Amino acid sequence: MSVGRGVTCKKLTVDCALQFDMDRFRRDVNPDCASTGYTEWKDSGAKIGWDVNPPCRLRLYYTVTKRDGQQTNHDYLVDLDYTRLYFGGKRWWFFCPNQDCRRRCRILYMAPGSDYFLCRVCQNLTYRSQQAGPDPFKKLLRKYYAEALSKMLRGGRR
Repeated sequence: MSVGRGVTCKKLTVDCALQFDMDRFRRDVNPDCASTGYTEWKDSGAKIGWDVNPPCRLRLYYTVTKRDGQQTNHDYLVDLDYTRLYFGGKRWWFFCPNQDCRRRCRILYMAPGSDYFLCRVCQNLTYRSQQAGPDPFKKLLRKYYAEALSKMLRGGRR
C-alpha cells in the first residue's frame, strides 16, 4: 500500500501474531473426542484454554490484557471441519469464527492489538514472502533470457 511519494506501508506478517495451529493441536488432541486443556506460547507467556465439544466444535477461552492494564475475558466457539484423506484418516480444519468470513483454515491468528483468533485474511496479515521486493538478480536474469529467446526466435539475426 502506498502512502505518498516513495513511502510504502507494509502489512503485518503472520510471524508477529500468535498462531493456533490445527496440526500442532492435533498432535495432542483428537477432535473426535471430548477433552479439555490449554495451549501456551512460551516466548510471549500467552495462554488459552480450550474444550473440544464433539461433534466438530472447539471452545476457546482466555483473557486479553491491553497496554493500559484493562483486561477482557473472551469465551467463544470455533467450528471444526475435516476432509477425508485419500489413503484414510482425516485432515482437520478450523472455520474462522468471524461470522462474516467463515473461511476454512489450518491456522487461526491473533494479531497485535486484536482480541480474537481469526483467519489470516480477517486479521489482515500477509506472509513475509508477499512483501519481498523484486530481486534485482532475478530481474536481470529474466531480461537476459528474454533477449536470448527473442534472438533465437529471429534465427540469430537482428
